Amino acid sequence: MSSDIESFVQSSAKTHFSIQLDESTLPGNEALLLAYVRFIMEEEIHEELLFARTLETDTKGESIFNVLSNFFTEKSIPFTNIISVATDGVPAMVGRYRGFISHLKRIIPGLTAIHCIIRRQHLVAKHLSDRLNQSLHFVIKAVNKIRSNALNTRLFAQLCDENDEDFQRLLLHTEVRWLSKGACLTRFYSVFDSVLEFLESRDPDLKENLIKFKADIAYLTDLFKKFNDINLQFEDILTMDIPPWIINPFDETEVANVVLQEELLELSTNEELKVKFRKGYQTFWLQAEIPKISWTVGNRKEIFNSFSLVIPCRKEF
Repeated sequence: MSSDIESFVQSSAKTHFSIQLDESTLPGNEALLLAYVRFIMEEEIHEELLFARTLETDTKGESIFNVLSNFFTEKSIPFTNIISVATDGVPAMVGRYRGFISHLKRIIPGLTAIHCIIRRQHLVAKHLSDRLNQSLHFVIKAVNKIRSNALNTRLFAQLCDENDEDFQRLLLHTEVRWLSKGACLTRFYSVFDSVLEFLESRDPDLKENLIKFKADIAYLTDLFKKFNDINLQFEDILTMDIPPWIINPFDETEVANVVLQEELLELSTNEELKVKFRKGYQTFWLQAEIPKISWTVGNRKEIFNSFSLVIPCRKEF
């Protein structure tokens, strides 16, 4: 799949795409850089993983840019094909002078940069009450006790198998990977009884605390699961501002560009296209048979091809 995506983005000098990158540190202290591309192919929008590469030294903006630059050089992909970039808000990415985006804009001055703002909303969830924070602490302590030891991990997997659990291992939680908290709690609560059985002889005090705060753990599980679900459901809504005539080209919308206004009037008389518009404005504008409206040629792909404000790299981590 990765080779197919590489072939597509380098197949033609006219192929434009958006790219989003995210760096995170793996449990073995390896810095991994993921890159996704979003592009239009056969009148549909596709999001695919372009590459995953380790950062050999530091995680500064210049190092991230060099990894991308080396990959593009290796695959003969022109930088000018990038129409927008999406990142999180860390200084290494958005730093004014030495951030990754600043390096990229030196090559592509008109680049559109999109910041993942939903991650800010997640910071609100960090301010829990003392009681809920303590409950979460007990969960993390139990997870670490099982996952930090290879023998415990294998024994716990065996116990889950004997108890006919749907899952045989727990998920780790980190503050950096904001989707992990909900996933960690959901998995933990699904094997809650097996966790208690495992801790019975290994850490009786922790077991009793988990039983005592079971209701709070259940509440936190539902809370963070719904929080994550809402974020993922609405990621395509929190996008770039879209002109009214894009939303409905058949409405009597006045635009400043005289040429564009005339082309929209011509478009509005096409009864066949009106029928196709019922499928939605995104699908409508991606059709190959749509007349080549001057503004649309340069900008419609930038609107629909740009990554939303929740970046898919976070889902991978």
